[in-house]
Amino acid sequence: MKGLSTHTSGGHTSYLHVSAGCGTSRYTPVRFACPPEATLMTLVSRD
Repeated sequence: MKGLSTHTSGGHTSYLHVSAGCGTSRYTPVRFACPPEATLMTLVSRD
């Protein structure tokens, strides 16, 4: 599963972003039905 999700524990909520990534590894040297992707995230304060 990829994309933005939230996790709540102990009354606190955190955000988690997971992407498909850009490359391969020596254990899986090919990508199948999963195009490479990179994510640019801009963080801003709540002020």
